[in-house]
Amino acid sequence: MAGFAAAVLTTHGTYWKLSPAFARLQAWLDGASLSRADAPIAIFYDDPAVKPPELCRYSVCFPLSAAAAEELRAASSPSPGREATTPPDDSYEVWDFPITPAAVVEYYGPAADSSAVYARLEAWIDDQGLCAEGPPRERYLALPGSLGKGIMHVEVQQPLER
Repeated sequence: MAGFAAAVLTTHGTYWKLSPAFARLQAWLDGASLSRADAPIAIFYDDPAVKPPELCRYSVCFPLSAAAAEELRAASSPSPGREATTPPDDSYEVWDFPITPAAVVEYYGPAADSSAVYARLEAWIDDQGLCAEGPPRERYLALPGSLGKGIMHVEVQQPLER
C-alpha cells in the first residue's frame, strides 16, 4: 500500500454502524475547510466475536493531501469542539501511514457476509507463508450506507510483515 497522511477519528462501537463516526470526522474537516483526497478507510482493532461489539475499538480515516495534513496539524486545537453528540472518548488526530506490503481483496455485497471475506483473506495469507502485521483495514469504494441497507463495496486490506 502506498503511504499517505489522514485525518483520523478513533472511537468504539459496533463495526456495522460507521456512518456517524464518518460524519463526525467530516465535520472536523469541514470546520477546517479541508477535504479528503481519497477513499475513506476504517481500521478495526478488536474481534467482535471475542469482545462485545459495542466495545470494539476502530478508527475512521480520510486520506489528505500533504498540504491539508500539515494545515490540520498546525491548527491550534487538535480536535473539534465538543458537542453533545460527540462521545467523550473520541480521539481526533492526523496520522502518517507508511508504505507497507498488504494482502488486498475487493468485495461488493452484503456486509453480513464480510466475515467470510476476512476468513478467505486470512487463509490466503497463511497459504502464501506470509504473516499479518497490525489490524485489518477497509477502504470504502462507496461510503457506508450509500449503496442501500447492508450493502458494501470495499477493499479489505491486511498489512503484512516486511
